[in-house]
Amino acid sequence: MPPQLQADLTPRELEVSTLIASSKGTKQIADLLNITFGTAVSHRRRIMSKLNAHNVTDLTWAAIRMGLIEV
Repeated sequence: MPPQLQADLTPRELEVSTLIASSKGTKQIADLLNITFGTAVSHRRRIMSKLNAHNVTDLTWAAIRMGLIEV
């Protein structure tokens, strides 16, 4: 993954990406970050679009390549 993609994500989107890639559901993410479910959905939608990820597997691989999570 090119380094600029990580820079294209906001700090909050990086945080949400890490949680999604760590198998957290949208409700769990909202609770952990003290945000509404709708806000969590909005973050998820923007992240998927920015990373051109079509599913959680794509997003997880992107998070691994960006060094957000380890395998």
